[in-house]
Amino acid sequence: MDKSPRDVPKASIPQQPRSRQTRQRILDAAAELLTASGYEGFTTGVLSEQAGVSKGALFKHFPARETLVVATVEHIFERQRARFASAHDGIDGTSVREGVRAALHALLSVLREPEYLAVLQVYGAARTNPRLASALRPITEVAAAKTNLAGGMMLTAIGVPADAQLSGLVTVLFYTLEGIAQDEMLSGESAASHNSEALLHLERLIVDLIPERGEP
Repeated sequence: MDKSPRDVPKASIPQQPRSRQTRQRILDAAAELLTASGYEGFTTGVLSEQAGVSKGALFKHFPARETLVVATVEHIFERQRARFASAHDGIDGTSVREGVRAALHALLSVLREPEYLAVLQVYGAARTNPRLASALRPITEVAAAKTNLAGGMMLTAIGVPADAQLSGLVTVLFYTLEGIAQDEMLSGESAASHNSEALLHLERLIVDLIPERGEP
């Protein structure tokens, strides 16, 4: 009989440095495997070989496949946040519009990463897997909160006033750019024209929110 969603075991975080290093190595290999082979190809047998650990060691850290998948998604989110922070730090526009454009492309560059597109496969699998969906929910809620915080800081840094309902604006930007990234993956160069127009509309939307500094 299938377990209920709340019976999905949680991953433990070891205290010993050596065990922490092993866990990190597993997660690095898991992110690479998920990116290269997708959700269907994400098997514990292949992962144990790529990470250089036994299956016993693998299940000691991650006692179920869902546990491992969720930890891998969380690991990818952490790596993405670091990439976005790095890209955001490099934003240096000589005009308001250039700053806005650079900020949008910094976020889009992260969403174009093959790792993130692999995470979307996991979301698709969760639609028909209640155990996986239940285990994913807490980390996706945390990820959304952190994305809103980082996005809000990015917007205020380029001049958007803090009272401009930043959380909702970040949500609009994030899902629009996520859709652009997916469209590029599926359609390739044929998506370039209308996606460029969509980015221009997003630029105008943000620039118009910046008081007394908007550009036509």
